[in-house]
Amino acid sequence: MLPPSWSASLGRGLAALAFVFALSAAIVPAAHAKLHVKGHISDDKNRDYQVQVNGSNITIKPTGADTVNEGGEGLVIDDGAGLVRIFSDAEVPHGQHIDGDVVAVFGSVHVAGSVAGNTVAVFGSVVLDSSATVSGDAVSVGGGLDARDGSRVAGQSVSVGFLPLTFGIPALPLTMMMILIGWLLTVGFGSLIGLLFPAQLSRISRTASKRTALSLILGLLSGPFVPVAAILLMVTVVGIPFGLLLPFVWIFATFLGHIAAVRVLGAKFLRRGPGDGGAFAPLAVGSIFVASFFFVGAAFWQMGPMLRSVGVFFYMAGALIHLGLSAIGCGAVLLSRFGTHANAEERAQAMADGATMSPTSPPPPAAPAASGVTLG
Repeated sequence: MLPPSWSASLGRGLAALAFVFALSAAIVPAAHAKLHVKGHISDDKNRDYQVQVNGSNITIKPTGADTVNEGGEGLVIDDGAGLVRIFSDAEVPHGQHIDGDVVAVFGSVHVAGSVAGNTVAVFGSVVLDSSATVSGDAVSVGGGLDARDGSRVAGQSVSVGFLPLTFGIPALPLTMMMILIGWLLTVGFGSLIGLLFPAQLSRISRTASKRTALSLILGLLSGPFVPVAAILLMVTVVGIPFGLLLPFVWIFATFLGHIAAVRVLGAKFLRRGPGDGGAFAPLAVGSIFVASFFFVGAAFWQMGPMLRSVGVFFYMAGALIHLGLSAIGCGAVLLSRFGTHANAEERAQAMADGATMSPTSPPPPAAPAASGVTLG
């Protein structure tokens, strides 16, 4: 849960975002003109504001107030007591003072001067130079927090990162390395399991392909069920070993199921059966498809603040696909009993093979040829 001291700043920025989107939709025909619109965007301050639209830059500020950092693209909201930037970076140069909060949504905050309130970056980083002074909190959500030696933060310094955005969206080379490692783990372990247990992996893959909906539901339900079942097992002394082992079994089942589901995805692209042939080719194709979402997301993120929302979309899409494949695969592992339970087609084929073979006793061994000497 977000602390009240800086969640209010974030809420203020999001409310301003909604206002600016509605306002910009009304003035799109005049996007390349310069407009001055007076009105009130705050109920607690009876002040006149002007809206300036110049190309892709939209600035809202009080009448007669100096604009802070007007350059660049994005939406700028300056109410005289703070600064909010959307799809752009917010910068407080050395020697400048902001009597309020500095908020950047899909952008970063760079402070070299002083800020009387909080500094908050959503899907961006907070960089505090050695001369920076922040009287409130310094918060980065989905990014990094770089407080250099000499900087002063009176409140809390918080960096809320979430994979794959820990420490901020990593640079493109680091992202490529992470994608390559994930690809090697999936293809390497998947191919090894396919060589050691080909029949079991094929059964899991066919189950994931033919019973996708049931596998997805079972995989999703297994997540919250596992900790509850582990706690119930550890109530008794006899069940303690099983309760401790159960989460590791579930993790292995999820990993194994993810490999099987990626194999099914790759087999669809290669137009082959989900359990036919070797596992390497479909695993390589399926894992490349999933990894491409993270690669495109990182590429868009590097293109600047205006395209960071597109990059986040591809990151989230890749994460959802990854989680969906893991849930489907985990459910398929449970349905097939870790690949040991033959499906209906295999049982029907076994019955058909048994009907064509008549149970006969092995033929007796051939009698040895007679040998001896014929006397005449």
